[in-house]
Amino acid sequence: MKALILKLGLLIFSVLFMAGVWRNIPTATLLFRSFVVFLAVETLLVLIAVVFIKMTENIRREYEEEMEEEAAAEESKPAEG
Repeated sequence: MKALILKLGLLIFSVLFMAGVWRNIPTATLLFRSFVVFLAVETLLVLIAVVFIKMTENIRREYEEEMEEEAAAEESKPAEG
C-alpha cells in the first residue's frame, strides 16, 4: 500500500512538472508548487488509507471470530458415519 501511494504521488508530481514546463513556469517556482501538491496529495492518500483500515478493522475482527467459532463447532461435533 505504501509503495502504491508513493508511486501515485510521484506520478502526480511528474505530470505537474511537465505541465509547468509546457507553460514555461520558472523552474524554482515549478519545483516548489509541484512539491507542495505532492505533499498534500500524499497526506490525503495516507489519511484515506488509515481511515479505510480503521473502518474495516471491526469487520475483519468479527469475521475472524466467526470463523474461529465455526471451526470450534465443527471440532466439537461427534463424528458421524
